[in-house]
Amino acid sequence: MEEAAGMHTSNDKYQAELTTANSQNGSGSSSSEPSSNAPAPPTSSAAGALNGTALTTFHVDANHEPVTHIFYQDYKAQIRRLQKIDSTWSGGSNLPAVVDFNTKPGTPLACINYTDPGTNITTAHLFYVNPSNVLQEVISTDNLSTWHAGPLSDSNFTASTSAIALAAIYSEFWLGKNMGNSSGLRLYYGATDNQVHELAFALGSTSWSLQSTFNATNGNAGISASNPSPHTGEALLFMMDTQNQIRVWTLNSTVKPDPSFPTYGNWTQASKISPVVAFENSSLGYAQGWLSFQEQSKAISAVQTYPPKLNGSPWGPTIYVGAPDVEYAQSASSVLAASVWMGDSIESPWYLDIFYQPNGSTIMECFDMDGQYILTQLPVGNS
Repeated sequence: MEEAAGMHTSNDKYQAELTTANSQNGSGSSSSEPSSNAPAPPTSSAAGALNGTALTTFHVDANHEPVTHIFYQDYKAQIRRLQKIDSTWSGGSNLPAVVDFNTKPGTPLACINYTDPGTNITTAHLFYVNPSNVLQEVISTDNLSTWHAGPLSDSNFTASTSAIALAAIYSEFWLGKNMGNSSGLRLYYGATDNQVHELAFALGSTSWSLQSTFNATNGNAGISASNPSPHTGEALLFMMDTQNQIRVWTLNSTVKPDPSFPTYGNWTQASKISPVVAFENSSLGYAQGWLSFQEQSKAISAVQTYPPKLNGSPWGPTIYVGAPDVEYAQSASSVLAASVWMGDSIESPWYLDIFYQPNGSTIMECFDMDGQYILTQLPVGNS
């Protein structure tokens, strides 16, 4: 399949300003209703990464040289971190575990980081579920050195036993009907009714609240989201419906009412369904204007997306991630999308960066460098 134009550069202002906050792991099947049959706990790996680990990522702009952090579960179900500095990966089992107990094997994962405009402190949140499927949260305010439990852990929100994904975004503007114009976080998860629910947390508050329920969505498939663009105020949310079709929702958080934009303050589903056919309950990963997913053949592809207008299509061309001779991901692998900078600053060109599992214990990175696919096995370690 031919490469689509615009894949490698950040000339599109809207795409370049979106920050990814997505995470997924693999799961079972879906037909007319979301699958609620939980897959067997993924415990077959005896070293390295957990077989079926979720993956989640964020970037930290450390002195204008962005650092990529990836969180995953090891074969003991501990949550660990990898970091990429100056094109070199490190961490894994060589760093202390972020969470070393009371995690569900194969838990979905999500992370988000932001700088509080009131305190100027950079804060990171990591979300997961415990063995009882209750949503959990740990927080770091010291450059990821230490973590402590956050208020979500006491809120008693329960995920579906088959949920494979969490997604989080940070908003400086509209949080919703219960939070108004507060700055804060939104978290998306598959709830016990097998639909995607949205939670909200205002900075400085002590509890999370239920914000929205997305009817007719598949809470046991992938979820991926982007922070609101600081220029357009639009956030994007990608989910599957009950027919295993990928749909996109958009939130207009700042733009005044306009015939071509969704209603202010409300999530609106784009009318056009994605043209791609995804693996049942596929993981989803969004970055840089591309939504990555697993095809039924188990190959990973990416479909180009555009900020959806009410009467236009948000979907563009589809490309393969890698080439036909590149090893396919294992069935129902996590698919994580991120952006990699090819330069020494956040202003450098961006490239789409994809992470997946080819087998039960390894995590691979694949990005397209001007038509050359670069594969890297991440150093998760064996301990």
